[in-house]
Amino acid sequence: MSALSGPVASFAAALAGGVALGATVAASGGAMPQRGVAWLITSNLLNFILANACMTSFHLLPVPPFDMGRALSALLPVPLRTRLRSAGRVMVLAVIATVVAIPLLDPHARLGEWVAAPLINAITRFVLGLVNLTV
Repeated sequence: MSALSGPVASFAAALAGGVALGATVAASGGAMPQRGVAWLITSNLLNFILANACMTSFHLLPVPPFDMGRALSALLPVPLRTRLRSAGRVMVLAVIATVVAIPLLDPHARLGEWVAAPLINAITRFVLGLVNLTV
């Protein structure tokens, strides 16, 4: 069950940021502020929500060593579990290549848009929808 703590904690942090953002927008008259300290606060809260949505999506990757991969591998028979966990070392390199190296080598490769963005956007829209905000 400890494998669920990562995604749950990241999602809970995004929810807390959403509540704080909703309260800040409500205190600003119901609209996103365009300048001043209120703008700085709302911008940072939105970035906080996005960062935690990214963390939640990484935690939910179903391959070791990510949390959901560890949880799923615990359900496998011991020989398969061992092989999957050893493959986890390679999976970290694959994720780093997908997220960091490929976009650096080819800025026009839009891997993030079709690999990570759908889940990150869904989490962000859900959190903002709970406080009646849209992006």
